[in-house]
Amino acid sequence: MSERYQEILTREELAAILASEGTEADFSGPPAAWQQARAPMHRTGPLARALSRFADEQSRQLSTLHQRAIRFSLIGCESAPTAEFAGSLISSDRAVRIARPQQAHAGAILIGRSLFYAWLTMSLGGPADTPLLIPHRPYSAIERRFLRVFARELSRQLERAFQDIEPLQIDVTDILEPEMIPEALPPRLWVACFDVSGFGDVVRLRIALPTSWIDALERAGDVAGPQRDDFLKSRLRDTPLAIRAEIGNAELALRELTELAVGDTIPLRAADGGSILVRLEDHPKFRAVLGSVGSRLAIRVVEEI
Repeated sequence: MSERYQEILTREELAAILASEGTEADFSGPPAAWQQARAPMHRTGPLARALSRFADEQSRQLSTLHQRAIRFSLIGCESAPTAEFAGSLISSDRAVRIARPQQAHAGAILIGRSLFYAWLTMSLGGPADTPLLIPHRPYSAIERRFLRVFARELSRQLERAFQDIEPLQIDVTDILEPEMIPEALPPRLWVACFDVSGFGDVVRLRIALPTSWIDALERAGDVAGPQRDDFLKSRLRDTPLAIRAEIGNAELALRELTELAVGDTIPLRAADGGSILVRLEDHPKFRAVLGSVGSRLAIRVVEEI
């Protein structure tokens, strides 16, 4: 049973199954030496904040694109030996290698097979209730192309998530088979695990980043200097806000509203002095007068409320 489960489960999951089935061996937890080799991230540090931001933005983007509730949830991030990450892949899995220009160390993105085929089905226009078929064979050429596309999308989202800590440029390079990972990646990786809901069953995404990237990000995130503060203030100042100018308002009975037809006239009550109410994100902020600039309608602010 152990050999069968080791192909598809992490060491923690295997230990939990063996313990629940009452095996005589002590599998209540990972071996002590292996436990000592792992180190969790600081839950309030810059890495945790950036990864949570990545999850939130990816959720919003895919939910909007596919018009359904899709949620990426960060469940943990640990520094662990690369061999452990490679061991979490089944033989038909493929990881996409990611690298930063002029840096020797690379990372990888592992899109779980359930997540990949659900994402692929929706991207090709399949309805939400399409039965999900997950073949346990190596990816075809066209599937490998889509694997790169999805990895590139995730990489762009990672860049945006870390941009207020340290600018990242991430390139999607080659596709790695499980046995290639220990030699293609550095000896240790920070492996972030995400549960993804909204594709039917809860599925899994893993992103492995080299420790050299994380060390640089942590150092940059811990520096609360004027340059970083100015950058955040600049981003805040560039946030778009909706402004609406109200010429007047009226009250209608429900009967009158249902009887409205094209060509009917609705008298409006103008504000005192004929001014226009200016709302900022639906909150009254200014009073203004109507005017024009060239051929365009415009308002001139005359009072702050």
